[in-house]
Amino acid sequence: MTVTGPGVRIPLSPPEIETHGNVGFFMHYVYIIQSEFDESYYKGYSENPIVRLSFHNKGLSPYTSVKVPWKLVAVFSFASKKEALQKEKKIKKYNTRSLQALIASKQNILQYYLEGLENR
Repeated sequence: MTVTGPGVRIPLSPPEIETHGNVGFFMHYVYIIQSEFDESYYKGYSENPIVRLSFHNKGLSPYTSVKVPWKLVAVFSFASKKEALQKEKKIKKYNTRSLQALIASKQNILQYYLEGLENR
């Protein structure tokens, strides 16, 4: 399945399988989205951040439904769900300045993640 729009083509098949040698690893992600309504941030965990962003933008999450639309501003990958959930818990406590620094950091793989989707 593919989501399309003006100049956008994003496959919804799982991009989370990354291969290292001959072994495939299922990836877990922590994502940060920013409201275009009030510029606030929301942090979450997902196995597919693009599908989760769509969920938020359709108003299907009570907390984020009042601040649509949202844009994906950061993605962080982890080999285990446990690691991802620990990071999510940690960044949920960050203030705005700390979040902005994390978003601007090299830890943020958003560009790489989106390029991987486009090259599928």
